[in-house]
Amino acid sequence: MGVYFDKITLVGNLYKEAESTLQHLLNTVESKVMGVPTMSAVRGKIYGDWVYFEYDELMGKAFKKGNFRIEYNPRKMPVELQQQMVSAFKPMLHDVHFTRLDLAFDCDIPLGEYTHEHKNAMKRAEFYGAGGKLETIYFGSRTSNIYSRTYDKKQQLLDIENVEIPEPVLWRYEVEMKNRKFIDAMINCDFPVFERVRFIKYDLTTLVGNDRVMVQALVDHPALINEVSKNSRTKYRKIIRGLGGDDVTPIFAGALKKELPKLKRQLEQWKYIPTISEIMGRTWF
Repeated sequence: MGVYFDKITLVGNLYKEAESTLQHLLNTVESKVMGVPTMSAVRGKIYGDWVYFEYDELMGKAFKKGNFRIEYNPRKMPVELQQQMVSAFKPMLHDVHFTRLDLAFDCDIPLGEYTHEHKNAMKRAEFYGAGGKLETIYFGSRTSNIYSRTYDKKQQLLDIENVEIPEPVLWRYEVEMKNRKFIDAMINCDFPVFERVRFIKYDLTTLVGNDRVMVQALVDHPALINEVSKNSRTKYRKIIRGLGGDDVTPIFAGALKKELPKLKRQLEQWKYIPTISEIMGRTWF
């Protein structure tokens, strides 16, 4: 199973005296400026098309937020270029923090056949392809701190990039995290994603008649539980809790634990390390 960040967005403040350093960097490495740049505002691509950046001193002051933003995909961007990018930008910025992380899991499990059970109720949207096949499921809101999508990656590659891969099954579960405080908490707690959700394919063979039909409907469409009577809700929740099945959540949790050190290193490289003189100059008492 592949586990990686599919997108990293970070924000910081560019030191005023670093504006000339930024201009020199744009003139030195492969870059493409978008729009009309000024001394206090510029945006574009750098290191080829690997990195998007945006600097706007006035907007940063007006909205009291970081004036410099960087977006990139660490999975696709060559490691050497990532190291060059961090080394170049890090001395120019202060108060660097993450505002979006997309954590992706690629697997050979047909997740469209598995119930996604969330600890807290979440909005759900489903999209079907040709022939009525489920291809994408969204959970949550795009404006919330956490938003997830499960989709048939093999089909997406064929539809969008016209690429047909040899693997018979490739599904992706992707968690989009936003908001500085929320992301910091997720990092500090080692991304407890699977304390919030589990993937299980229930075994309904022990059920018959209306019970089997109702449980299948409630498993596929959890919101329908609000359409039945209070007694029926209690009955069917008890039945579902007692069902066995194929719970693949531990596979995902184990893969995340294995890759966690590498994931954290990708984030920690942006952490500011004070110089000896700065440390010695601090007031400790």
